[in-house]
Amino acid sequence: MTVSEAVEESIAAAIDAGRVDEHAHAAPLQALRTLARRADTADPEKDNVTLPTMLKYLSALGMLPDEASGSQSAPKAGSMGRMRDKFRAFDGGKAANG
Repeated sequence: MTVSEAVEESIAAAIDAGRVDEHAHAAPLQALRTLARRADTADPEKDNVTLPTMLKYLSALGMLPDEASGSQSAPKAGSMGRMRDKFRAFDGGKAANG
């Protein structure tokens, strides 16, 4: 599964669960989609911005697993490796290894 496919699946689930309003959140959702497309084509060794930025959008939209379950523990800024680990956990471990 690509990052874009995972993001689309997550967006659909968040909308279905009523956590995200596709009209009110149209702009950040589109930005998230753009970042996902970039992540699909980026060189992870050279791009240290896309995944952390995606995590910020996911957090702002309340789409991270801890936030979806009601816990409000947002991810803290840290090493790229920790952020990738959080993204992989969010993606169910399906994200391509970078």
